Amino acid sequence: MKRLTFLMALLLLSLNTILSAQDYTPWYSGAYTRTDRKLNSVSLTSPAYGVQTATAGSNTYTDLTSSTTLRAQAGETLSVSFNYRGSWMNGYVYIDTASDGFTAGVNSSTHAPTGDLMSYSFYSGNDASDTSGYNSSGTSITGNYRPTLSMPSFTCPSTPGTYRMRFKVDWNSIDPAGDSNTANDLSNAIVEHYSYMSPILLIPILLIIVVALLKIPAIPSVLLVSVVGCIFAVIFQGANFSDCITMAHYGYSADVENELCYKLINRGGMDGMLWTNNLVILAVGFGGILQKIGMVESLLGGLIKKVKTPFQLILVTMVTGAFCITTMCD
Repeated sequence: MKRLTFLMALLLLSLNTILSAQDYTPWYSGAYTRTDRKLNSVSLTSPAYGVQTATAGSNTYTDLTSSTTLRAQAGETLSVSFNYRGSWMNGYVYIDTASDGFTAGVNSSTHAPTGDLMSYSFYSGNDASDTSGYNSSGTSITGNYRPTLSMPSFTCPSTPGTYRMRFKVDWNSIDPAGDSNTANDLSNAIVEHYSYMSPILLIPILLIIVVALLKIPAIPSVLLVSVVGCIFAVIFQGANFSDCITMAHYGYSADVENELCYKLINRGGMDGMLWTNNLVILAVGFGGILQKIGMVESLLGGLIKKVKTPFQLILVTMVTGAFCITTMCD
């Protein structure tokens, strides 16, 4: 009797796991960012060995290749079930048949899995669109039937040996490493960079809304929100007083690999506004000079005298403004 032994690596994906398809370890393998979604365990059913269960760890990725072995006969039909807390997710199973990392594909005509992808519960053929799709047996799936972890059974390799197996919970993505969309990438970059993430850090943002509703003058409002933000940075993010002074003048600076995250958080500070402030100061000064020497009256006096109604005033303002913008420098 031929026997096939699987070594299993559990890939536990929430909404934010990214990796290249050939690697074994995901970019993000830390704690869940959502408490309402978690993979508890995976069960593999073999006709010869029955139901075998592997328990997941506390993070989004659990490697059980050194501790958990699942068994099956070579070439038999297997089925997989997920014990998952949450909703709107799909299931995927891979077997590294060549011991060279996981690869995956789908036949565009039959929707049958190719490469190391053995079975999947839903895939639209396009990670960017999920309105309709198929499972690995070619069954069409639409609407509220899309969020399913129930996968068709599959045939394991016919050559006896030891194989690495991956179970993945994800949404509409056959990538063995997880969905690599921009939102996930940004979320991972932020989570990995900051040591502490909590809803309490939204208080400075809420404070901005409060001072605006209370119509507190601009300068006291800016100072209040800035001081509160610095206090939170010191308490929750490990910053010190000199860091706060530097950020207030030059803006926040952080070395992160994600380009979108880099552009999002590397900004702010008085120094970043100096160019705009200087432009305003110079424009007001230049306008004052033109008005003082009578050039504005000479250029626009005749036009202004013809303005009789509010509509004409708005129209003249728009036309002269557009003319100045297109014909003059900053």
